[in-house]
Amino acid sequence: MTGRAPMAQLPDAVTFDCYGTLIDWETGLERSLLWILREKPDPPGLDKVVEAWGLHERALTSGKEGYRRYREVIADALRLAFEDLEVAYTPRDGHRLAEGMGKWEPFDDVPGALAQLRDVGFKLGVLSNTDDDILAQSLRSIGVPFDVAVTAEQVKAYKPDARVFEVGLDRLKLKPEQVLHVSFSPYHDLERAKALGFRTFWVDRHHQGETEVDVDLIGRDLRALVATLLG
Repeated sequence: MTGRAPMAQLPDAVTFDCYGTLIDWETGLERSLLWILREKPDPPGLDKVVEAWGLHERALTSGKEGYRRYREVIADALRLAFEDLEVAYTPRDGHRLAEGMGKWEPFDDVPGALAQLRDVGFKLGVLSNTDDDILAQSLRSIGVPFDVAVTAEQVKAYKPDARVFEVGLDRLKLKPEQVLHVSFSPYHDLERAKALGFRTFWVDRHHQGETEVDVDLIGRDLRALVATLLG
């Protein structure tokens, strides 16, 4: 764990990105795609599919084409990726990927760390680029209650749109400087949160060590977050 600009005082609330921060997004996505690809004749490599899907998913959530529910985005990104790679696509493929997302598992460090933070009195929030029903499944798998859960479906916008963060603050009834936002994603979360006045914690799960985005604190997982906040 590396600290940057240590907090003068503890936050009143800690908010989290969900997929990639709390839920093991990469493993879940890869397993879901493998189940779909195993039914395709002469499928491309998994890495190629993941890369193509990611590019389309990011474009579809950029706000340039308006808002659509995430289950539609995740399926359409797969359709476009399969078109790029000349793989036959069926609506069932997209449905299976969207339905599987809520079943992706949390990182091992997550339930215990969240329970510790909640037990000592921190308010917990989650700000997620997904749909209400998908997030509800994921939070049940984590097993720790959150005080606030904001989704793109509720706000009709995807992070890094400021509205997702502003709705979270409004529901917490706190100012940005009273909240620490935690995420693995500099692009989707940390840059915007920092600009809005949140304090920020980058979960460096790939052990990169540095990010171009200005953050307050860095740690490899949520155990490092607990150590930072509780000593």
